[in-house]
Amino acid sequence: MVNARLLVVEDESIVAKDIQHRLRNLGYEVPAVVAYGEKAIEKAAELQPDLVLMDIFLKGEMDGIQAAEEIKRQYDIPVIFLTAFADPNTLQRAKVTEPFGYILKPFEERELLTAIEMALYKHKMEKRLKESERWLSITLRSIGDAIITTDMAGRITFMNLVAENLTGWKQEEAQSKELFGIFNLIDEAGKTLESPVTRIIKDGAAAIQQNDVILIARNGNEIAIDSSAAPIRDDKNNTIGAVLVFRDITERKQTEEALQFTQFSVDHAADAAFWVREDGHFFYVNDAACQSLGYRRDELLKMGVQDISGDISQQSWPEHMKLLKEHGRWTFESLHRRKDGQAFPVEITTNVLEFNGREYICTFARDITERKQAELTLKENNRHLEIISSITSTINKSDNTRDMLDHVLRDILNLLEIDSGAIYLFDSDDASEMKLRAAVTRFERGKVVRYRQTVPGITIVDQGSIFYSDSTQYLHESDGTRAVTNVPISVKDKVVGIMTLSSGRDLEANDTRELLSISSQLGIAVDNHRLFKKIQDTSNYLSSIINESPDPMLTTDASGLIVSFNRSASRLLSYPQDEVVGRPVNSLLPPGTTLDLGDSKSYVREFKCKDGSVIKLTTSTSKLYKDGVKSGFIITLKDLSEITGLRVVPVTENSTSVDTSSAYRFEPGVIYLFDKKKRQDYMEVFADQVKHNIQGLCITRQNPKKIREKYGIEKTPIIWLNSGEGAPGESIIKPDNMTSLGATVYKFMSEAKDGLILLDGMEYLMMRSSYETLLKFIHYLNDRIMMSNSRVVFCIDTKTIDERQLHILMSEMTDFEKVATSPDHVLKVPAPMPRTDA
Repeated sequence: MVNARLLVVEDESIVAKDIQHRLRNLGYEVPAVVAYGEKAIEKAAELQPDLVLMDIFLKGEMDGIQAAEEIKRQYDIPVIFLTAFADPNTLQRAKVTEPFGYILKPFEERELLTAIEMALYKHKMEKRLKESERWLSITLRSIGDAIITTDMAGRITFMNLVAENLTGWKQEEAQSKELFGIFNLIDEAGKTLESPVTRIIKDGAAAIQQNDVILIARNGNEIAIDSSAAPIRDDKNNTIGAVLVFRDITERKQTEEALQFTQFSVDHAADAAFWVREDGHFFYVNDAACQSLGYRRDELLKMGVQDISGDISQQSWPEHMKLLKEHGRWTFESLHRRKDGQAFPVEITTNVLEFNGREYICTFARDITERKQAELTLKENNRHLEIISSITSTINKSDNTRDMLDHVLRDILNLLEIDSGAIYLFDSDDASEMKLRAAVTRFERGKVVRYRQTVPGITIVDQGSIFYSDSTQYLHESDGTRAVTNVPISVKDKVVGIMTLSSGRDLEANDTRELLSISSQLGIAVDNHRLFKKIQDTSNYLSSIINESPDPMLTTDASGLIVSFNRSASRLLSYPQDEVVGRPVNSLLPPGTTLDLGDSKSYVREFKCKDGSVIKLTTSTSKLYKDGVKSGFIITLKDLSEITGLRVVPVTENSTSVDTSSAYRFEPGVIYLFDKKKRQDYMEVFADQVKHNIQGLCITRQNPKKIREKYGIEKTPIIWLNSGEGAPGESIIKPDNMTSLGATVYKFMSEAKDGLILLDGMEYLMMRSSYETLLKFIHYLNDRIMMSNSRVVFCIDTKTIDERQLHILMSEMTDFEKVATSPDHVLKVPAPMPRTDA
């Protein structure tokens, strides 16, 4: 993984340096190397590395295995063990921590690279699997039907909230218990029914449906349900358990029973009688209705008004229902359509009635064919146009390509009374094949039409006409159909797909014209959906960019309520993002102050952090517009210290004169280059100067507290180069904020009477920005140091830069070593002292 960050835990310093050097050569970032288990846990929390290379045997009370266990438990960071020992006891202890690798010393770089890349990939996949499992659990708990899953022993492994409510058992109570006793079924006669899961697991049944059965809940209540069970299979098609899905049908059964009282009287009426629910579906039909329409009663009860009416569609039904309610009792003329497709005129008399808190329509239909024969053709044409209108409406209103294609295809099959059909689309302009996006069949139950998932692309075709092809091009089995009708789906003179129809008959001219019109609309809709998806993806990408911006930013609506609050703003003011969204933006300011929300304004305001502290920030506001109308504001915040630098007051370390003379004397207005490759005593040189009443400023990567303790520096200001939060009471500048660093140094030079500035940690600055940025900083510093009474000691390990870069630096500085060894110079340098890193 390119740019992966690794933490090395090794108590042998030479080995640790070697490992660090190898890892960096392999392209990894190694921000820290530690020698103790306790320090490894601390650094893992601070740095959040992608992986830890851990020596098993460490100095101190905690060994590598204990440290690895804590790091995995607290931070879920993968660990690879490095050790020269492979005894069974050590291996057994290491296995308990579930490491991502185990490398024996000595090892080759290829072996190290392979282990690291495999560990990073494995950890990434494990995280993705955990996230997938979490979303699956949420989805199952949100489904409206009750769901219970079991293992192969019939013990419960999962129950969603609906299942808990219906059975009366909580998941934690039912977990690992047998399904029998939790999910008990009886039939209407009170006979105990066998659990469907038993047949799934023991008998290997594919799926079991149980309708109109009774569930005995924990409290003894009897609940009418429909249920189905199916096996749960693993990726090798082995059954590993069962899933049970059921729903409460009590309300439906009560409604059915409520209508039984009308059945006898209405069944024998001369006119066709229908009881219709508010959604337009039939609740009851009499014998005369079945005879007049040619359907069996069970068929009609699966249908609705729109299925038999020639002038009422699913889309127009709500408006029709509204008219029925307004009239109460209403007599009007309509058309009914028999099962054989023949339409006949009827006189409809309706009454809107309320029963058990629900509204129903009681309808009587009388055949008036003789009177309305002349209008039959016109009515049929109207029905045809309404279906075409329904298809057009679906295309224009749908925001989901797959659902739109499926609904349109179903309507086309119903409109033309075609057996089956499918729609194939190209995924992209340069795709060589088309993929199945919708398939619908109108065959009776038991017959299956299997369309191929992909077919070769078709591009050379007349976009304005349909054509025919062999059915095997699209169907796995032709089922007697020799040829299929193909309708090109195109947009902007480009074919984007094919609609193929298994008609079994020749289409009429009107049908082909309508199909070409529909396909043209489909092409435009598909193109629009793809364009909308691109726009949506771009919008999400821009939102992500704003949220991850290094500059603190927030947005408000027009009234000043916070709409978004990015990560940088959250870190700056210490507020969680979800805690401030929806609050007035002025609630982030001290009482009595407000923001001036205007366009292109910039000013300074105090902001109140969550801990109660107040910081001054440069505030910039701009208007946000949506569709040309002002919809809110975007506010950018900037810490003043990042622009103006820190306020550092030059002081002398001793209040009285010092008897001894300084071992060093530097010329004012000069930058000295101290090569840490040759010597490591730059802190001793600095300490000698400030103890002889030179006003010093130390800028370092090391811990200021340890510098004060080791060198006895108490008053001299020390600035810590640190990208983290640092320690309370310490002055900190982030390594990538060169503007603040330059401003801080310039302030000190302007105010110091006799100053010395030590710049340590320049390798860190260069790593966090670039050599060019560091060079610009040196140019800036040199231009100003020549006009001051201060001098600078610039400390850097010259191994970190190439020869050309070193020559450029030397053109701006004086070599400390050459001056120190010059016989004409008064600068005296003591023998180098051992350096202890912070």
